This record gives sequence, C-alpha cells and structure tokens, in this order.
Amino acid sequence: MHSFAAIPQQRGRRALPECTLAESVPELILADNEDRKTKSRLLLCSLGLVMGVSVVSLNAQEASLKVVGGGGWPGSTGHVVPIYLRNEDFMWGCRFNLLFDTNVLTVTNVRMGEWRNLSWSDIEGGIYVRMSTYDEAGLGPVANIIFNVAADASHGEYILTLADVEVPGGADSVVTEDGAFSVAHSVLTAKRGGGVPGGLERRVAVELKANRSAAGCGFDLFFDTDVLAVGGVLPTDYAQWEFDWNPIDGGIRFLKASGPMILSSVSGTICDIVLAAAEEAAYRDYGLAIDNVVVTDTVGNAEPAAGVNGIFSVAHGVYTIVNSGGFAGSQSSTVEVHLENDTRIAVIVFDLHFDTDNLTALDVESTERSDPCIGFQWQDVEGGIRLIAFDCHGGPKAAYPVDHVERIWPDTGSVAQVCFEITKEAPLGLYELRMSDVSLADPLGHSFSAVVENGAFAVVRQGDVNGDGDVNVADVILLISIILCSHEATLGELSAADCTNDDEVNVLDAVCIVNIILGG
Repeated sequence: MHSFAAIPQQRGRRALPECTLAESVPELILADNEDRKTKSRLLLCSLGLVMGVSVVSLNAQEASLKVVGGGGWPGSTGHVVPIYLRNEDFMWGCRFNLLFDTNVLTVTNVRMGEWRNLSWSDIEGGIYVRMSTYDEAGLGPVANIIFNVAADASHGEYILTLADVEVPGGADSVVTEDGAFSVAHSVLTAKRGGGVPGGLERRVAVELKANRSAAGCGFDLFFDTDVLAVGGVLPTDYAQWEFDWNPIDGGIRFLKASGPMILSSVSGTICDIVLAAAEEAAYRDYGLAIDNVVVTDTVGNAEPAAGVNGIFSVAHGVYTIVNSGGFAGSQSSTVEVHLENDTRIAVIVFDLHFDTDNLTALDVESTERSDPCIGFQWQDVEGGIRLIAFDCHGGPKAAYPVDHVERIWPDTGSVAQVCFEITKEAPLGLYELRMSDVSLADPLGHSFSAVVENGAFAVVRQGDVNGDGDVNVADVILLISIILCSHEATLGELSAADCTNDDEVNVLDAVCIVNIILGG
C-alpha cells in the first residue's frame, strides 16, 4: 500500500507513491525583529483581517510598477499582460496610464490582480487605470490587461509604456519599468514563479502559444545566476517534451531532445524549469528573460519566435494550492493549501477563487501547522472564500496556559484543508484554483511579502483512470502501473484512480474498479 503525503511540488492531491517523493528541506530559523515600536500593530492587524482589511504598516517609502509584457499573433484575442507592483510599505491607491499602439492592440478588459477595487477607461493612445484600497507591503500582480491583436498587425515588438503614475497617500517615489507586446507566429512565455531564500526548489512554467503546428523548440533563459540556480527541467502532461539544457553566460540554453510532435496549433505549458533562490537572496523581483527562441514546425522548418519575459519573486512566504480532484456528486474532495515561510508567522489570510457553480466549499479545517492560531475562520466572498488565521503567536490568554507560545514557525507544509462538494452536473475536466489578496504578518504586526502558486481541480469519472469515457480492464492495468511507479500519473489519472476516495491509490482501488466493471 502506498500512502500519499501531500507535498508542495506534487501534481495532484494524491501525491505519487513514495518512490517519487522529494526530500524535505531543513527548517529555517531567523532572528526575531526587535522593533518594539510596532507591537501595537498586531491588534490592528488581527482586527483588520477579520474585517476584510489588509495589514497596514506605518511608513511609506518606495514602490515599483512593472509591465511584464505579452505576445500573440495577428488576429488573436484574449492575451493577458500582467502589471506588477512592489511596495516597501502600505499604499492607499495607485493610478497610471498605459500607452500603446492602439492601431495594433485593443484592450477588452482589465481584471483585478491582488487589489480589491479597480476601474479603467479608454484614453487617447491607451487606457487609464485606477486602483484604490489598502495594500500591505509586498509584490504581486495588481492588474491584468486583456489585449486583442489586429488582424493586419505586422510582426514585431510594440512598446507598453507606463505614464503619469500616481500613488496618493502611498510611496514617496515610484520606479516604472515598461514592457513590450510581441507579435509573431509563436510566442514563448516564462510564467511567474517565486520562493523563499534558501528554500525549496520551485517550478517556473514555460508556455508556448502559436497559430502553427510545432514539433520542437529551443530558447535561452537569462537570469541573475548569483541569486538563482536551475535544478533541472521537467516535461509536462501537455507536451511531454524532454529538454536538454546547458549553462551559457548569464543563463541556460534549453533545446527539445525528444518527445511526440504536436500536430495542431500549440497552446500550453511545454516544460517546467526548476529554480531555487540562494540563501543570501534579497527580497525582490528577479527578471527571467527569454531570448533566441526558435520553433520548428512538423516538416522541419525552424522559425524565430517571440519571447515574453517573466519574474521570479523572492519573498518571505510562498502559498501553494496542491492540485486535487474528485467525482461529480462527491461531498468529500479535499484541497490543501501549503505555506513555505522563512520567518515566524502570526497572521495568514488569503482568498481562494474557484468555479462556484460546480464547486461548493463545505468546510475549512486547520492543520498541525496552523493549530496554534486561536482564530481560524472562513467566509464566502464573490467567486470563492476568504480564509483567515490570526494571532498564531500565542501568549498569556485566558484560553491558554501562560507558557503557551506556539507560532507558525519557519517550515513548509499544509496550513488549511478545504473540503468541497462537487455538483452532480459538473462537466468533467480541470477547474482553476486561484489565490488573491494574500497576507502574512509576524507576531509584532510587520506585514511580509508572499507569492502564490495556483492550482487546479479535476472533476473525473470514478474509475476511468485513462479518461477514455469507459471503465474497463485497461483502467485496472493503468492503475497497477501507477501503484508500481512505472507510470507517472497526471492529476486526472490520480483523481480517477482513487476509486475508494480515501486519498490513497492502492490495491483496494483496483478491487473497486473491478466491482464497477462487474456492475457491483
């Protein structure tokens, strides 16, 4: 029998058997912050989080606003261009113009990132965006701009310029960094990643979008090699491509080595690059620059393609949604939220967004890591739920002994378990699980930056391990391959294979599937 312990890097709620589990990392213990002048902010922090208001700090200093960039091909639609904010302390609001070639690019919508109030309007030569709310110190996407590309657009790069930036009641100064939108037949994008200094290795997805079939790809990834190190490159379920990689000056060169040809237009993650931040890494954003991209079509023609840069954020904490799944009509499908932190935590809060038409949150439970929190609650918000755990540092309170001084110490593991009900009518497939409005604070009330690794929830048919719509002996054979570690299961396969719905995949599930085949 294989037990399936949840780990941050696993692909499904039910982790792969023990033969594939990653090793844990040593606990990181940092020195206490002795700034006694901010003790009183802990009460403000706790009360504010319960009322839905983010942690507020006292001193405004500096902020940076950055356009990450994007790409697409002529006539394509729905391309997301994130705008990231990094602020040293709280901000009351942020306003800016985003200027671009309106003959080539058209904005169809602006979605909120990690701020709660956002409005936008068209102006000559671009758009005007206004955000107003409290925002604690940190880094992350504050707005996602949705672009369409004109059908007659010429291939090339189009500059996205930030102008007239204002932060009323916020930072003393704002540094801006413009971006670019690349128009080409193929666009390779380094997605956002993040981790804590000296912490776990983290996956950074590389996504390929194209209007032509592709059989291969090569590219350079440049980054600060003094801070970030590549631990490997992993194939994805989507492309199943294997990549060779070799160091170059200032980065790594990646080249597809083997794997199936993709015979249709490409749109998906072609590999995951494993990155880790050095122990001495500063808490800030580090650029991931993609260059020298070449995509090979199915007849062997190599064509240059556009590269869209990404970001690796080094922060005090990383929230991870562990992928999960279940059967339509089930009332016991669990999703775990993990936290990796390198300093003591007294307050955690985040919003979890999901398809509320097909998924309903029934309960939220604390775990061993979050048990010290005297307040652990959740409430419904639009498009999901908000989870709040506060005052986790303990201390002399009526409900606890005087010597109770538990905290959420530096470590990695689960801090919350969300139990979902799946509607009987839920269509089979993957559903996005997304976090926003993430917050962390220490026992003195200092707010910390955090980054997010979103996940997915697979709704599957019980016992249909290979996903072909039937439950038969082929599913039993694939299940045995998963148990014996001869097949690396996908999220959907793991979810369907757990026929007994006990968060383990073992011989009892084979018996369960046989009973389904026999009509039992």
